[in-house]
Amino acid sequence: MRFFRGLMPRQQHGFARHFQPDSALRRLMVGLLFLVVVASVFTTSILPERVDLSVGEVADRDIKAPRTVINEVETERLRKAAADAVDPVYEHNSRVGEEALASLQSLFTFLQSVRAQGELSLEQRLERLKENGIYAELPDEILLALLQEDAKTMASVYAESERILSSIMQSGIKEETLDSFRRQVDVEVDELPLSPNHKTAMSYIIKSLIKPNLVFNQEETMKRRQQAREAVEPVQILEGEIVVAEGRKVTEEDIAILRQLGLLRSQSSTRVTAGALLLSLIYVLVIGAYLYYFQREVFESERMLLLLCIILSLLLIPVRVFIPISAYLVPVGAATLLLSILLNPRLAIFAGFMLALALGVLTGNDFKFMVVAFIGGMVGVYSVERIGQRSDLVKTGLTIGAANALTILTLYLAFESGSLLATEFLLDLLYGLVSGALAAVLAVGSLPIFESSFGIITAVKLLELSNPDQPLLRQLLLEAPGTYHHSVLVANLSEAATEAVGGDSLLARVGAYYHDIGKMKRPYFFIENQFGGQNPHEKISPSLSALIITSHVKDGVELARKHKLPSVIVDFIREHHGTTCISYFFNRAAEVDRGNPPTREEFSYEGPKPTSKESAVVMLADSAEAAVRALSKPTPGRIEGVIRKVIKDRLNDNQLEKCDLTLKNLDTIADIFTKILTGVFHPRIEYPEGLKGLEKEPAEREQVAGPAELKEG
Repeated sequence: MRFFRGLMPRQQHGFARHFQPDSALRRLMVGLLFLVVVASVFTTSILPERVDLSVGEVADRDIKAPRTVINEVETERLRKAAADAVDPVYEHNSRVGEEALASLQSLFTFLQSVRAQGELSLEQRLERLKENGIYAELPDEILLALLQEDAKTMASVYAESERILSSIMQSGIKEETLDSFRRQVDVEVDELPLSPNHKTAMSYIIKSLIKPNLVFNQEETMKRRQQAREAVEPVQILEGEIVVAEGRKVTEEDIAILRQLGLLRSQSSTRVTAGALLLSLIYVLVIGAYLYYFQREVFESERMLLLLCIILSLLLIPVRVFIPISAYLVPVGAATLLLSILLNPRLAIFAGFMLALALGVLTGNDFKFMVVAFIGGMVGVYSVERIGQRSDLVKTGLTIGAANALTILTLYLAFESGSLLATEFLLDLLYGLVSGALAAVLAVGSLPIFESSFGIITAVKLLELSNPDQPLLRQLLLEAPGTYHHSVLVANLSEAATEAVGGDSLLARVGAYYHDIGKMKRPYFFIENQFGGQNPHEKISPSLSALIITSHVKDGVELARKHKLPSVIVDFIREHHGTTCISYFFNRAAEVDRGNPPTREEFSYEGPKPTSKESAVVMLADSAEAAVRALSKPTPGRIEGVIRKVIKDRLNDNQLEKCDLTLKNLDTIADIFTKILTGVFHPRIEYPEGLKGLEKEPAEREQVAGPAELKEG
């Protein structure tokens, strides 16, 4: 079933249309306006509401986080504390201790060598001892004591010095602990049973040799501190969490968090705005590319493109109203319903996906809202196939709501661990159901507006027009019953034939129902409504008869517009006779006035000729039914011959030149007409002798039927 009918002017149908500069420019303007709408929605939704606060001020309301972010201030504080808690890494350098002991041994060896130089005087040996830098720093009396001491005591001094130095160097000395170890030397030396001069010399020598042997490893220290920083879990500020409570003074940390969230009024939002605008551009370009490659008819039609953009915009604009309550309330199904009915289901499926994608972006990339919106939209597309009247849209809305609720339940079971009786979950289910109902309400309310504003006749509208309870059809049945039944038969013929040649069968059926409504103005001037009475055409001139017959087209158009029938149905009334000539009255006029014969144009319909496949089929069905009905003794062969002659006459008269029917289509149409009309006007069986009288009345009525031309009228 086709869902788009009659949106564009009739002469623009088909695939041979090309871009025109003015048309392309207007379509570009429609696209730019849609881009403005999308950019406005994305920018205002992504950019949070700003506040004007500074340190020390009191917040006049609770300020909540518009999205989940990392609390960089608190996270950095915890990371710094973790890094500072890591002790510096030192490496023990054993060579420093070895060198210190070697230096100690060298000092005492030098002392022993000076002591052994007996040929020198004590003063000379003192001067010789001072040649060593360390000894030069000691007072003369201490050096003289060392030079004059016995060998056993000096050996003891050396041994104790080596022990103390070795013990201290093995402990591990840092630069910052050097002084404490030197003080430890004084303590240990002071406990030895030596003379004060010896203790002073030992302390000085040992302390001069002590050096840091723990070297700071900066690389390893930084590595461990970095590992400690990375081990700290980031502190999150959750969406909806109160950042600054009402009545609390704002701190520097609060300002930092507000700045991070982009909530400060003075803060530049260039980056976020640029991202939102770029996202909007990509969004619109994706839609445009899809239309260009897969929906070229929509892409090249200004009105269809405008309709698509309006429906998408009307859903995107109020999103900010729904999201603070619940994103499940957004009625994506309304857009897919309308697009399925007004344009086509494939486009509706794509639009549903794009709307779900937009909803995900506007809700902070929340996957669950995207899934529910998309599935609800798809259910709306699939449900459209079963719609027979507008009230069915309500049932479709309930189906969408049920699909939303089921999807919400599924996601909750899969990704949540809370109770199924939790208030939040039950509210989400309710919002999903309400979204479906809201989609139905919006679709029912806006569908007539779009139909009338864009000149669209939908399947729903066609089904409503085909209802026999329609006032115009009931009036036709009461005032021109013969025409009504003729129209019903023409509708059956047209529907079957149109479907066979790939046309819109429902449109053809409805067009056939209304094609002869103009006959209600003067019903008894048409043979199917005379029922055996006197033919009024016998008392008037042929030209007046032709005028009355052709006027039923104009009368039908006026009546259709009075009852606000769609323009595509009006086209059937205008085109179902094309510019054919009423040959019966034309020939009568020629016989009456042989000296001044009339022209064919005076006895022809004004047209136009059929411009669509459906309208052309109705023309052929109308003429074929009238011609077959005029046969006195219809047989299958005669019926087929008459039908093919009617089609051939219309073809030779160039009545089919503006529609896209092929010769093969015409042959198919002839076969279908023959099959149906043979079943309707089948030969009668011979009645028994006693019942023959019963068939006189219909036989006599058939003889009064008159010429086929009047039936065609």
